[in-house]
Amino acid sequence: MFPAFSKIQDDRERLRRAYLRGTRLVTLIVFPLHVLLVGLADPLVPWLFGPQWQPAVPVFQVFAAYGFVRGLAALTVPSLLAINYAQAIFFFNLFRVAVTVPALLYLGFNGEISSPRRSSCW
Repeated sequence: MFPAFSKIQDDRERLRRAYLRGTRLVTLIVFPLHVLLVGLADPLVPWLFGPQWQPAVPVFQVFAAYGFVRGLAALTVPSLLAINYAQAIFFFNLFRVAVTVPALLYLGFNGEISSPRRSSCW
């Protein structure tokens, strides 16, 4: 999307409409898929990978929900880059790291990632 956004960078209203239209399209595709992945993770993960992967279901659900958020933000960086807002991209990515790292640490310390049954999976 960056080349398309760059071509219309001088027309901010058109850029805004293109960004919103693209975000609507991504949401239309990504949202139902990730809702299904979160909701069907319990039967899906063991069916695909075997029953020893049952403890990985909550982690799968977290990453499926995170994937939805990433889908929503997919057009943010190209649109900001097109209008030369590199500093905003820096703060946007800093915010993503500030949210992601504590979430991963929380999952790790609460045993969601490092389950004692994990060794049987390898």
